[in-house]
Amino acid sequence: RGMARPSTDPKLQGLDPREVFRHQGILTEQFLELYAYAHVMDLRRKGRLNPSGEVVIGWDPRDTVGTFTAAAVRGIRKGGARALVVGVLPTPAVILYLLYRRAASALMITASHNPADQNGVKLFLGPLGLKPLPADDRSLTALIDSLDYQAIHFLQEVGCLEMARKEALEVFQVHA
Repeated sequence: RGMARPSTDPKLQGLDPREVFRHQGILTEQFLELYAYAHVMDLRRKGRLNPSGEVVIGWDPRDTVGTFTAAAVRGIRKGGARALVVGVLPTPAVILYLLYRRAASALMITASHNPADQNGVKLFLGPLGLKPLPADDRSLTALIDSLDYQAIHFLQEVGCLEMARKEALEVFQVHA
């Protein structure tokens, strides 16, 4: 979690999104794209990306323009996974939908209980919807550090996009 600012902010232009996050505590849409891409690649290299390659993504309403959430969806798709977009839902609904679809993971873009100018990512792994273990976090961080954001930025989105909000709401209403 951290302050959320677009990479077009004059103080951030041209800076590596990892350095902006580490040294300034600022989360940019570039960092979220890199994070989501690295997460899918990490799932893939560990054999955890299920055959359907589904990753659920939801968010809270603080990103009113959609800059940060769209970047995370791009990262998922650039990694070759199917982005199951559920939109604004509570975190438990996103996890429940991960379980229902037997998805590989879920990303929840939120910084609940933090000021509105902050944002963050909660990550849940299939098939049980649990948060990653410390070893998983270290593996993902190492992968993020090894990647070239500029190369990723120009990759094509090869993974599918599925707007799954209606189904996710139905599942939540039936099982909540």
